[in-house]
Amino acid sequence: MKKENIRLTQAQYDALILRRKQIIEEERPRIAEQIEIARGFGDLSENAEYHAAKEEQGLLEAEFQTIERQIKFAQIIKHSGSNDVVELGHLVSIESLNGDNNSFSFTLIGQDGNGETEVDIASKLGSVVLGKKAGDVVTYEANEASLGILKFKITKIQ
Repeated sequence: MKKENIRLTQAQYDALILRRKQIIEEERPRIAEQIEIARGFGDLSENAEYHAAKEEQGLLEAEFQTIERQIKFAQIIKHSGSNDVVELGHLVSIESLNGDNNSFSFTLIGQDGNGETEVDIASKLGSVVLGKKAGDVVTYEANEASLGILKFKITKIQ
């Protein structure tokens, strides 16, 4: 069986550890108390509060299992300390070469980037900037077909 690797920055890993602790110490006890209170309302088959609390518990447990898997298979990626090439954890500044003169910066992360200030290395943009140098031009096909091929110049790596 092949071991799954989930590439994360140290900050992402730390956030997972913190969320796991919050679920264990705060969320689970709170939901257990809600379930216990709802049980006191009588017939469980028609008890909306009970069913809502059980549903919330199920969603929380699914999140917890996802976090546990991510922690178990986490591979903490640290960049080399060099800003010569784009690596996981770098703040990358790019300039649009699509005629709109836009520029923006993002942090290249291991997974679950928000797409604005964080870009996942598995995304189209993340995968094309990984390993590139300042001054390099990268292209990728936009998610929105009407935009076609997008072209950017990497202006700064921090």
